[in-house]
Amino acid sequence: MKSKKLFFTLFVAVFMAAALLFLFVGNVANVYASQTQETINWNMKDVWQNKTSRDVPAFATYDAMIECAPRAGFTALGFYDYEYPELLTGDVYEGSKVVNNSYYAFYDEYKELMELMKQSPTGVTVRNFKKGLTEYVERRGRSVTFTSVMSKGTADLTQCIFAFAAQKPVVMFLDGFRYVMHHEEVANRDTITYYTEEDVKHAVLVYGHILFTYDYTTRREYYLVNSGYRGNVMMPIDSFLDVDDAYIIDIT
Repeated sequence: MKSKKLFFTLFVAVFMAAALLFLFVGNVANVYASQTQETINWNMKDVWQNKTSRDVPAFATYDAMIECAPRAGFTALGFYDYEYPELLTGDVYEGSKVVNNSYYAFYDEYKELMELMKQSPTGVTVRNFKKGLTEYVERRGRSVTFTSVMSKGTADLTQCIFAFAAQKPVVMFLDGFRYVMHHEEVANRDTITYYTEEDVKHAVLVYGHILFTYDYTTRREYYLVNSGYRGNVMMPIDSFLDVDDAYIIDIT
């Protein structure tokens, strides 16, 4: 855990999806449902951050309408390919730096994962997400475990932070969310632009958390995620974030 200026943000790999019951299907028409902007003037700002030692690859989405869940799983594979290069062909990392953010370079594997997750025109269930990722990993001689971090109807932040410190990302299935489209820091002023979506479900891979504290009193917390369509972004931990289910993904 590092103390840097205090801005708490979790980096999540975010993937669009809108659905009924346990189906996660993206609804592109509502991606930019509303936009708001916040300006914070401050005399002192602190940032506290906890994240995995390497970022997740910023794989962009091919079809934001329905492919959010496979994209979250594929991003997890890309993250663990650093330790187990047999998971994907080609290089995702050079050292701890992501050098390949294109899913096209791994399209055969991505297509295989989609099929194993039983991707359909209506999306992917949480059950099939887990079954599909498990089968993909086991075909390559590895294993994967899913540990729930749900508590009192939402993801337990403390469990997530411990997971990030242990170099393990968290997949979250959301019923509502917003993310930071732009964060401008000029002099003693932060201007934050948010996009909010309350009706579209989201499957995201989270890999970090950041807390911003302004003048000891005003706090803004975020998950660090891959949006699936805008690369890696910050997702606020606030009243708009509605977590339906969440699991630590551990590939060994």
